[in-house]
Amino acid sequence: MDILAEKTLFNFPIPSEIFWIMLAAGIIFFFTFAWIFHHHWNYYGIEGNSKVFAKSLFWIGSIFLIFTMALAITAFETL
Repeated sequence: MDILAEKTLFNFPIPSEIFWIMLAAGIIFFFTFAWIFHHHWNYYGIEGNSKVFAKSLFWIGSIFLIFTMALAITAFETL
């Protein structure tokens, strides 16, 4: 009887390196689109607009999600 097999909640046949590669690709994709959004916001003058809150929400939410994904992969490696 394998005690470690009983404690795992899930068993994915995907190695954790694939998840790190997917995260890196997602971060590259994110920064590419963030650069496009930043150019768009500067070109169309979002600075004096009341929708500037959306710009800060985009950055705060994105950084939070990237950090959460990195923590999830780290937790997956330790299980």
